[in-house]
Amino acid sequence: MIRKLKWQFVAITMSLILIVLIIMVAAIYGSSAARLRLQAEASMQRMLENGSMEDPGIHIGPRDPDDDFADDFDEDDLDDDEFDEDDSDEDDSDFRKDMFPPEMRADDFGGGQDGRNIDANVLTTFVIVRENDGTLRTEGRFVTFSGTEAMQSMLDLADADSGASGRIVYDGTTYLYNKRENRTAFHDWSQEHDELADLAGKLALVFVLGFAAFGAISVFLSGRVVRPIQNSMQAQKRFVADASHELKTPLAVIMANLSLVQSHPGHTVREEERWLSAIQEEGGRMQSLVANLLYLAKSDDGTLQQTMKKLSLSELAWEEMLRFESVAYEAGRRLEEKIAENVFVTGDEEQLKRMIGNLVENAVKYSDDGGQISLTLEVQAGKAVLTVHNTGQGMTEEQIRHVFERFYRADQARSRDIPGYGLGLSIVSAIVEAHHGKIAVRSGLNGEGTSFIVTLPLADAGTKETSAGS
Repeated sequence: MIRKLKWQFVAITMSLILIVLIIMVAAIYGSSAARLRLQAEASMQRMLENGSMEDPGIHIGPRDPDDDFADDFDEDDLDDDEFDEDDSDEDDSDFRKDMFPPEMRADDFGGGQDGRNIDANVLTTFVIVRENDGTLRTEGRFVTFSGTEAMQSMLDLADADSGASGRIVYDGTTYLYNKRENRTAFHDWSQEHDELADLAGKLALVFVLGFAAFGAISVFLSGRVVRPIQNSMQAQKRFVADASHELKTPLAVIMANLSLVQSHPGHTVREEERWLSAIQEEGGRMQSLVANLLYLAKSDDGTLQQTMKKLSLSELAWEEMLRFESVAYEAGRRLEEKIAENVFVTGDEEQLKRMIGNLVENAVKYSDDGGQISLTLEVQAGKAVLTVHNTGQGMTEEQIRHVFERFYRADQARSRDIPGYGLGLSIVSAIVEAHHGKIAVRSGLNGEGTSFIVTLPLADAGTKETSAGS
């Protein structure tokens, strides 16, 4: 069940992470695409409005036989001697390159597929203008066309798209267009497409690596999250098993004694007093056990009723010490006290008496023969500090870590002869927590014994009696 719960947690976490990553990647890619689209739209808009002012461009149309423009700039007709001066160190070819930028070289006006030649170094936002006489010309820096066929084809595609703006594909290249009267602006989307493709690849890599990393983290954290639940379930199982074990023994004794009583139906109560006394004793033990379990259960779920009021912890300590004097004397232990007067706390009287009584009873049970039990109450740093110490064999660090667990008995070998169920210190811990205090254990194996130190806040001067759940 725990394993299933763990993987359900992983599945839910990874689903949320997947949704977040998809939204993040989509947002980055979408915002980048929108930004590039807006830039392209702005570029086309500027060209439509100011293209002829920014860059007159080149008139492209049918070649005029009477126009000597191309011939005048044909490199074959140039006389190298005209540029060969003694005082010039510049190469003729370099000079010609300066004279004829790429978009104006003669070879750009000749042939090519569909009369279209592309110079990759030229920005590709341009306007095709249809003059009144049907002549087509371009404005701006552009992909150079030699002839009207390519320009007419692009205009036809834009017209077929039936929109004032949009996207077309011509000769394998995607263009954005924006039409205004007789002017149509085009923007080559190739560079942006490459940028977006590169961005998509990087985002895909980040997505995969991020998903894998978050997956590993999720598996690790799921184990940490499920561990308290697993520990709680194990503690619950152990608690049920221990409670069943503790109840089994008195029930067995009761049933056996009842069988003996029933085997002599003619006997009087006096004659069966031995068995009836045993039944009564075991019934009392069961009643105490059930009461303790009920107390802990109510403390766990917060339904334990408490009557909180200002009271004298000094008087409660004295009362419990007097109650255990005879118990300590019969067990052969010395009982000492050092109780400061007028130490007031806010709490439930019955619960605090139970706390002190359980600590003293535990000290009597686990002190050595002829040992000493001492109870000290004092005020330290604005806190009431109650210390119950007993001499004898101390506890190991491992035992101290488990000493407040339910049904835990620190010395299993000696516990067989010591009455109890291992719930007393669990109840003490619950009472201290309900009163916003702290409890600590100091113990050693060198004969210094064991001390339980309870720290409680002192009562406020104006504390009134209240009744509430824990």
